Amino acid sequence: MPSSVYSFIQNQERLSFDIQSFVFLRDPLNLAASLIHRKKSKLANLIMILRQLLAERSWILERKTSTDQFFHLSYNDWLLNEAYRASLATRLGLLSHELIDAITPQGGGSSFDSKTELSASDRLKLVTRWHGYRHDALFEAILSHPVFSDVFSDSYAGLYPDSLGKTFADEQAALYFRQITSERKPRRLLDRLIERLAVRLDLFEKMDRAESNAKKPLILRAFLTALSPKPAKVVDVR
Repeated sequence: MPSSVYSFIQNQERLSFDIQSFVFLRDPLNLAASLIHRKKSKLANLIMILRQLLAERSWILERKTSTDQFFHLSYNDWLLNEAYRASLATRLGLLSHELIDAITPQGGGSSFDSKTELSASDRLKLVTRWHGYRHDALFEAILSHPVFSDVFSDSYAGLYPDSLGKTFADEQAALYFRQITSERKPRRLLDRLIERLAVRLDLFEKMDRAESNAKKPLILRAFLTALSPKPAKVVDVR
């Protein structure tokens, strides 16, 4: 779990209110596709792409040992499944409401940031984005690395349910992971980046706390860490 989330929790605990925290998690393939899609320079932004995918891996594993501290939810089901939203509302003692098409002007980085409304076809694109990246070399090289593929493929096989019992189970995605892992070829620099950063999450924690103008030196440091000749051993926390 990122240190910034821990800081948020600590601030919550200082309040006297009964607070429930929700984690909406997008499925790994569509998250990776959207990250690559919105980055103008994939390689220049590689560290930040890996940062978010490693966070995704941590949150998926968090579901296995989930406590009442977090309510884990599926972004895809929230977006497309009215019954799922109704179930959550019932669980929380609230009334469910139909989706609103209007897109908030706040935030950034969305593939639909030039639109004011999100249609049903737009929502479908959000959960099928990865189909357009099935032969993208960087996309497949990242996701087929064992650091990611073991956990992500298990999630598409139906493991790691959220707090409402839903999983990312998807036969097509599971088959895709089996294919890209069986065909994977070593990518020396990329593999080293992934393996080093998987055990140096503290570098990302510093990025989370840093001001915008202080992030570039930390990104450079992450690259230099990957170039270190000292091997890193990935710790499996499952």
